[in-house]
Amino acid sequence: MPPGPYQAPTFSGGSGFGAPVVPRAAGCHNAGVCTMSWQRNGGGYDLFFNRDEKRSRLPAEPPAVRLMGSLSVLAPRDGEAGGSWLAANEHGLTLALLNGYLGPDAATSPVAGRWTSRGQLVLELSECSGVAEVTERLKALELAVFRSFHLVALDPQTAVLASWRDGALECAAEGDFSAPLISSSFEFDAVARSRRDIYREYLDVADGSGIEAALAYHRSHRPARGAFSTCMHREDARTVSFTWVRVDERHVRMRYSPDAPCRGWPPGAALTLDRRRRA
Repeated sequence: MPPGPYQAPTFSGGSGFGAPVVPRAAGCHNAGVCTMSWQRNGGGYDLFFNRDEKRSRLPAEPPAVRLMGSLSVLAPRDGEAGGSWLAANEHGLTLALLNGYLGPDAATSPVAGRWTSRGQLVLELSECSGVAEVTERLKALELAVFRSFHLVALDPQTAVLASWRDGALECAAEGDFSAPLISSSFEFDAVARSRRDIYREYLDVADGSGIEAALAYHRSHRPARGAFSTCMHREDARTVSFTWVRVDERHVRMRYSPDAPCRGWPPGAALTLDRRRRA
């Protein structure tokens, strides 16, 4: 069982988010073993994301308020490909990318073996108003330019897990998948089984504080510091950042640590958007 008490910080107001509101503006890659979890909180949700990357990959830009279409979006930006693995907009929609590792991609691609960054898809879809629109847009897009991926879209009402592989798009509705979600290029079955078992153990002893349990889980080195732990450390790759998104009735907030959560803790001050209501 997990050690106690949880080594998660106590944040101002008990929420972890105390930064001023930002007014509305006028992906894991081939070495990664990313881990995402989330919890509903009444009128919204909390989402937690460990991004794992090769040690040689350039550092990402931290989250900023970005204008996508007519919407303000909170998103970090990949230091090499320029897209993002995570984006949350003022409607309370969050998109999270976990690369597929679902088998070999197609032998040919549209431009002499070159692929479009999957992180660009996250930014493009971040201008959607909710999960339904994301699903419609995905079904209409030419996805053959992307390598395989899992893409989660989560809004205050529902969620979808979209999986692209071997030329086919599959969409699973909320209720057909559950936290944590894991993508791995390293011993996927064993890593996923271990992390899911440990996640359930943290929640089982949470004593009513699911948020504290999730924060402790994403910092965890169980069963040992290395390839299997949620806060991952390998010779060729490691957890390079942790992101926490909170959506409630009034705001959309994002906190970020540009390092492994075992070291870069607590995450930085929140960027905050006023929540926009759909017409």
